[in-house]
Amino acid sequence: QVIISENDLMAFGVYEVFEKHGICIPQEIAISGFDDDFDARYYVPSITTVSRNQEEAGYEAFERILQCNEGEFLSGKVMIPTSLQIRESCGCDIKTKDDGKLFRKYYYERKGIDELYMSITQEMSADLTGVESFEKLRILMRRYFLQIECEGIYLFLCSKFPDNENSAIEPDWFSQGYEGDSFLLIGYENYSFIENKNIDFGKFLQNIREQNICEKVYVISPIHYGKQCYGYFVICNSEFPFENQNYYSFLMNIGNAIESIRKQSLLQTMIDKLDAIWSFDALTNVYNR
Repeated sequence: QVIISENDLMAFGVYEVFEKHGICIPQEIAISGFDDDFDARYYVPSITTVSRNQEEAGYEAFERILQCNEGEFLSGKVMIPTSLQIRESCGCDIKTKDDGKLFRKYYYERKGIDELYMSITQEMSADLTGVESFEKLRILMRRYFLQIECEGIYLFLCSKFPDNENSAIEPDWFSQGYEGDSFLLIGYENYSFIENKNIDFGKFLQNIREQNICEKVYVISPIHYGKQCYGYFVICNSEFPFENQNYYSFLMNIGNAIESIRKQSLLQTMIDKLDAIWSFDALTNVYNR
């Protein structure tokens, strides 16, 4: 008679499978979800679901973490009330007053933001292809930092990077896992750029903590290529990491660019070594030609 899904996304999947097999919802079987996602309200048919207060749940969880850090022993459960949202997918004859204005407003707001960040990510992917040096990467990142709405944005690199473009780079340049030491390649805050500063990532985080600014939310993301961690990307007070899936592509573009620099630097190092072997005697270091 009914399929009760663990969340709204599963309910969407149930509906799509039934639709492919010609089974009508809710005439032949009813479905329901959980979470009350935005899409559940405007799905066709709209999904009967259970609304939960995610903001309150997050607040309570964080409060308990702080209490544990202060040495308080916590026991028992925190119960957060939910509410049933009866809609079309359960077959109930509900007359809704929702005329879709909220959905249309949300759709066009998100459409504009999505198109902006998709354009940024696509242009960035093309520009960073084959980037040869950190200086070139730094110049390109200036352009894209200015297009992202935020109050601060920073790119830290692991301290194992060479100090200049001509430094030899060995294959074990990076170790697996997260690096504690790093420096700021480029940052942007208070309408000005910060470039090539020897700002340690740990001290940067400590400074944020000491400032105790409640109005700022920092999102910290590691920059990866495969299992290698190249550095960290930090963004302050921006919807980009939370509301747009292009954020992950944005980070991948940076990781791919750094890997390109690493490979080209390694290749140049090997060429220099071969040239030295060809030109100089290994024992006396004098010209052998």
